[in-house]
Amino acid sequence: MLGAHPSLEWTRCGMALGPRSRGSYHRPRGPSAMPQRAPQLKRYKTSMVGLLVLGIAAVWLFVAAWIARRASNWFPLRTASGVVGSIAFVCAAALHFADEVIGRWQFQRLCASEAVVWVHPNAAKVIAARDASRSQDLVGFVFPIQEQVSEYVDSVTGEPFLRVKAFHTPGGFIMRAGLNMGSSTACWPERWTEPYRTLRLDELLKRGKT
Repeated sequence: MLGAHPSLEWTRCGMALGPRSRGSYHRPRGPSAMPQRAPQLKRYKTSMVGLLVLGIAAVWLFVAAWIARRASNWFPLRTASGVVGSIAFVCAAALHFADEVIGRWQFQRLCASEAVVWVHPNAAKVIAARDASRSQDLVGFVFPIQEQVSEYVDSVTGEPFLRVKAFHTPGGFIMRAGLNMGSSTACWPERWTEPYRTLRLDELLKRGKT
């Protein structure tokens, strides 16, 4: 009798296909037909991302070596040619990570100055609230940065009483090529959840819907 390959690992099932239907005659029972992702598939994705990054790095090193060779040919002296070629190779190789270095510096400065929590002095008097959150892509930065504004307004007056600013970025070219595995870096203000608890924002939002 044939069995599973020994390299495969068992995983439990249970990922639901969707909400249960009350109108069906036979209620769905048992585990879902869609199993959880096996660990070997996760490792496969990680290895593919690693190979992609290594491939990009190899191509860029080849380009850097070509630039260094062309730069060294401009100087007839062997000593000067070697020095210029080495400098050109280092600069060209580091240029690929320049957007990551400069962009991270810009991102940290933006977070330190703009990621803040604002609470209106009369926020405690609000009896019902409405969500007016929004997000936008910022311009003028080396790599993509998205601004997330969680804003809540008084349902009676329409005036904002709570605003929380956060920022997200997928990083530079190397990170977006697959090294970040689809994730992003976020910065939030310190203790940004405290006003949510003290103002009982969940209750205010429920009242605002009625």
